[in-house]
Amino acid sequence: MPETTVTAETARQEIPILLDKREGVATITLNRPQSLNALSVPLWVELQRVVAELHNDDAVSVVILTGAGRSFSAGNDIRTMGNPPAGVSLRIQLEVIDALEALPQPVIAAVHGYCLTGALELLLACDLVLAAESARIGDTHAKFGLVPTWGGNMRLPRRVGLAQAKEMVYTCRFYSAEECRAFGLVNQVVPDDELLEAARSLARDIQANSRESIAKQKRIINSGWSHSLADGLDWIERFHPGSAADMAERLGQFGKK
Repeated sequence: MPETTVTAETARQEIPILLDKREGVATITLNRPQSLNALSVPLWVELQRVVAELHNDDAVSVVILTGAGRSFSAGNDIRTMGNPPAGVSLRIQLEVIDALEALPQPVIAAVHGYCLTGALELLLACDLVLAAESARIGDTHAKFGLVPTWGGNMRLPRRVGLAQAKEMVYTCRFYSAEECRAFGLVNQVVPDDELLEAARSLARDIQANSRESIAKQKRIINSGWSHSLADGLDWIERFHPGSAADMAERLGQFGKK
């Protein structure tokens, strides 16, 4: 039997999630480019591990989520639908999406090519979305007789409004990056070859500010969706006194300018 040579590039391609940390920014890359980053169970398992690692990493202040190859992700890998292998939670996708949304760091999605259905549910857990001009985003659950179970039907109306969410769900259309920016799903649209640098530039803008303040505000904003206005204001008053540990230092620096 001839020997099989495993190159570094081959080994890299077999890892479903890549994690790169540098200068306080962690970049998570969905790494199944041969299948347009279809969301397989092994990918979810590795993404769960990476998200848990980042949750406790005080050296990381911003997270970027992107995809390798021609697309962010074409959605769920239909070949792995059904019950997951032994030892893997039946709710792993929902658990990972919830954990991604709960990260203390802001999460920037850098989207190019397709972002469809299950990938859209993953996208909705991110705080900010940068889309390349090539991006095509849509929800095709109804095309295949499926109903979302990963929280997308709760998060989508909150992000784009009830009427727009219903249009996306009912028509199964693919929307352009500019259309998504117009109705609030996307923050910025950039040329494809500038996507990652634009995400890193946005990350640097965020890094200039208080990590603790941003983490607390993110928690307040996300938690606010589950409260009435009155209950939310009461919750803020009881749990957030209006400052972060570095407030005095930052105010002092401002006074010296």
